Parts: sequence; structure tokens; C-alpha cells
Amino acid sequence: MDATANDIPQGFEVTGYPTIFIVPTNNKP
Repeated sequence: MDATANDIPQGFEVTGYPTIFIVPTNNKP
């Protein structure tokens, strides 16, 4: 997802490029 063109979901913080989040499918924020 392009953080400069989209809103970031709450609970995630983007501090630089690239930023990669790995989220288990059974633990949605």
C-alpha cells in the first residue's frame, strides 16, 4: 500500500520507506 496516497489503518505507524507489517490472519487489529 502506498502510504503517501492512502490512509494508514489505526494501530500502524509508518516511519520510513519501505515499511513492512506482518499481521497474522487470526489477529486483526
